[in-house]
Amino acid sequence: PGSGPGSRLVLGGWLSLFNHACSASACVGLRLREGRTPEAVVRSLRGHQQGQEVTLSYLASGTFWTAADRQANLRATYFFDCACDSCRPSPISSKATAGE
Repeated sequence: PGSGPGSRLVLGGWLSLFNHACSASACVGLRLREGRTPEAVVRSLRGHQQGQEVTLSYLASGTFWTAADRQANLRATYFFDCACDSCRPSPISSKATAGE
């Protein structure tokens, strides 16, 4: 299997319960041990406060996407419009677009 925008990894079970964020707070890895079933491992990418949501990115890692490219990919692949912090316009850019 390759990596990049054309690659897919299908994860089911409890991993399918994680919400997406383009700037995810965790990542998924696979633990491969000889003679055992591969295990999915979720690792935090930064500190979390109790009750804070843990998110994963549904996009291929190691690729750099513009916000428009991320939105188009998520819409085409997962059928939703992302509203994470990375995709929401910042107050500064919103004011600039509004001509303020």
